[in-house]
Amino acid sequence: MRLNRTIAVRCLLLFALFNLALLLTGCTDTWVSSANGIISALIPAINAALAILTAFGIGVSPEALAAIQAWGTSAQNTLTNVVKPAIDAYNTAAAATQATLLTEIDAALNSIVSGLSTTLAAIHITDPASQAKITAIFAVIQAFMVSLINLIPVLKNEVKDPVKAHELVRAVKPAKEFKTEFNNLTKEYGAQYQI
Repeated sequence: MRLNRTIAVRCLLLFALFNLALLLTGCTDTWVSSANGIISALIPAINAALAILTAFGIGVSPEALAAIQAWGTSAQNTLTNVVKPAIDAYNTAAAATQATLLTEIDAALNSIVSGLSTTLAAIHITDPASQAKITAIFAVIQAFMVSLINLIPVLKNEVKDPVKAHELVRAVKPAKEFKTEFNNLTKEYGAQYQI
């Protein structure tokens, strides 16, 4: 009985590793198109979130508003000029260059997420309900960037646990889902804030 169980576990692990290898091999085009879709949706989402904060962020200090707008400009520039070109170049790059591109993408996205966390901590809206709603809007933006950040170790083949790798790959949701989540959070502010 013990021998059969050991063989079954080994076969299951071998099957999982084989599936992971197939997933990662076939996932290159998929992750690139998913990432590009998310990046393309993030840029207007950042604009909309900033517009909502400006229009409905009662009690936000001028300094905090300037800081979040500066973050938004920087985030959009980084997404447009660093992240998107690196993602676009990934498929046609040599293996050594792919690793460098992934490092650039990781650093750029981490910088954006870190800046957002720091900046959001300074935002204080007088109405707690509005604070929670606006924070949730920025949180969905942050969550989708973090899902891309968490995928990078899988693409670099640094995640050895096949179950963990599969979870990280599946955590990168399509841009359509991002748009749906974002629009559900912003619909009460008006159609002009939808993406």
